[in-house]
Amino acid sequence: MSASCSAPIEGHHSAGSFARCPVHRKSSGSLHAPQERLPSPSGIRERREEAQDAGTSPRALSALAEDSNWYVRRAVAGNPSAPPETLRMLAVTESSALRKPIAANPSAPAETLTGIASTDGGISRRIVAQNPSAPAEALAIIASSPHPEESAMGARAINARIVATLGVDESNSEAIDALRDQAWWEMTPESTAVVLTKALFPNQ
Repeated sequence: MSASCSAPIEGHHSAGSFARCPVHRKSSGSLHAPQERLPSPSGIRERREEAQDAGTSPRALSALAEDSNWYVRRAVAGNPSAPPETLRMLAVTESSALRKPIAANPSAPAETLTGIASTDGGISRRIVAQNPSAPAEALAIIASSPHPEESAMGARAINARIVATLGVDESNSEAIDALRDQAWWEMTPESTAVVLTKALFPNQ
């Protein structure tokens, strides 16, 4: 006697019922076998939010830095959790518009910030000047800019570093000016040049 089934193949509502059927199990092959549902790729909004999240792992941010969407890559550029090598890569391969968030990123490598200060003008330089991680070389480049506003921002940033690191009062402009003309970034409050400068121009 030949095997029979009272249910059409589309009537098997469970994988177990279909697998036990002597008719449809053999005749249908894998056409109607239950298929594993693959997760759909996340949308741009989700990837962008992940790229902005400081809690995202450095490994995930490195992958997102190669995303096809410019806004996702831009979000990685501004994320302080992004690995330095990822920020360095983005600064080299992307446009100046994407380098702006890198200029503000405190995790950006020193040489990257110096490079932005050297090659990008206007807003990018001003952003670097406000970055607490900007190296002295980058600030010196900005302070020497022919544009008065950029030059002033660079000078203010250098003054703030001298005040914060060498124990000079912010009102002591003479001492600040004297130290700014020297290698202040290599000095400590105990350095001979700092001690002598503060002796000549004591804090009030």
